[in-house]
Amino acid sequence: ANPTTTRTTRASGGASKKPQGPFVAVRTSYPAVGRGCYRGTSLSAAERLARTTTDILGEFPTEGAAVRRLWKELQSNAAFEDWGEDHFDERPPPWDSLEGECMEDEDEGVTLEVLPKAALEARRAGEERALGKAREKAVAKDKEERAAKQRKVGGR
Repeated sequence: ANPTTTRTTRASGGASKKPQGPFVAVRTSYPAVGRGCYRGTSLSAAERLARTTTDILGEFPTEGAAVRRLWKELQSNAAFEDWGEDHFDERPPPWDSLEGECMEDEDEGVTLEVLPKAALEARRAGEERALGKAREKAVAKDKEERAAKQRKVGGR
């Protein structure tokens, strides 16, 4: 058995409605902040985004078809090995590898989810805007630090 049933999602207005296709099966790998090599460190939202990869495993006309593809990914992905099928058998996606036991030493988490293609595109656009703002802020900070050093050197 596997969770291939469709479900309704909450629209931004709070009313339940059936999500519209096409649907994409998505695998996202992200830094496991507070675990593994990230234990004892913190990352800004921009740093987390920059270290995150999102792969589209396929585009499907129905949510159920996308969930079936995602289930195959769960069965073959090492991050879910030996526990994922039993743990997520009765639950629809998203599925996150850090829900597993003994994951404290993992450097990376993996999320498997099904989204309407338009929702993924909107998410990616928002992430690109956030990264762009973070870059602008970093450049401005760097310019400010360089100018302060120039003033200090010139003031001697």
